[in-house]
Amino acid sequence: MGFEPKSGKASAGASGQAAAQHQGLSTATAASSQHSASAAPGDAVDGCPLDKPVLQAIACTLLDEADQPVPDVELTLKNPGGQVVLAQTGREGTVQFKGLPAGNYQLGICGLDKAAWKLEGSESFPETGGTEPRWQPEKQLPNEPQSHTVAEQDCMASIASVFGFHRETLWQHAGNKALQDAKAEPLVLLPGQKVEIPARELHWQAVEAGQRVKLRRLGVPETFALTLLDREKKPRADLPFLATVLAADGSRLKREQGSSDGDGRLEVKIPPHAHKLELTLGRGPQEVKKTFLLGRLEPVSSDRGVQSRLSHLGYLCGKPDGKLGPLTEKALRAFQKDNGLDVSGKPDEATRAKLKELHRS
Repeated sequence: MGFEPKSGKASAGASGQAAAQHQGLSTATAASSQHSASAAPGDAVDGCPLDKPVLQAIACTLLDEADQPVPDVELTLKNPGGQVVLAQTGREGTVQFKGLPAGNYQLGICGLDKAAWKLEGSESFPETGGTEPRWQPEKQLPNEPQSHTVAEQDCMASIASVFGFHRETLWQHAGNKALQDAKAEPLVLLPGQKVEIPARELHWQAVEAGQRVKLRRLGVPETFALTLLDREKKPRADLPFLATVLAADGSRLKREQGSSDGDGRLEVKIPPHAHKLELTLGRGPQEVKKTFLLGRLEPVSSDRGVQSRLSHLGYLCGKPDGKLGPLTEKALRAFQKDNGLDVSGKPDEATRAKLKELHRS
């Protein structure tokens, strides 16, 4: 209970004792106030909230080149002392580092090569509070050059995704010059071919506590493209479609609805590790379903590559088995006639070049 100053003289006895106690308290309080007021800057004073540092956060969002979130990627935040804390992006491609003292930090993605990601922008992030992270010494991840043997359904995009690269980095790597000299294609490789994987070049981006940053995963996703023609080879424009993209284990990676454009072309963005695309075209009685196994297209220099492209362009020649039988010869003749080529029924160089041009791969 506080005491109010009284006017006049204090009475004898108990009243005088109370007045004396009051005087003593007032003196002590004034002395304490005077001491607090004269404290040097930076001195801690018990009970003063201004003496506690305000802890901030850094919020990160990782998106691919189609503005879709990239989950399950480990980000590393490094403090000025060289210690780090790790966090993994969630389903929405986001992660927060909370409980950070004000100041500058470095952000890295140690599982990605420097050409596979970038910091695209930042803005203020006012959220405060949280418990300071458990900083730990930085550990070096395994990062040695290695050689990868191409397996069924591998392409440069899927290999680059596994090893944390942009596919152009792998394709242009000096160790893969043999593939370039053999006129291979980045998205079309043969099982058994060798792809040389260099050591990743890592880099750090400067960030500040109290920021929200946007990160971009470069070279992802890939594009599945298909041109729809009728029996007279005219574009099937404005045809509704439903595309379901599946992983190798059968799990659904994405589902997308749309319509073909005026040229009969449709596009679906797919992750590099996609295994299969199930496509439903049209609606009702006119509905047609097709299944595409992704990553299994062989180079146009192989006979199976010729057969696959003929089938995709509407010249049916059965299962692509590399055997140029009567059905394949018939399809080749029709294709050559429609495109002003010598009608031989053989996959000569001019025919292969035209197949690659029209197929766009």
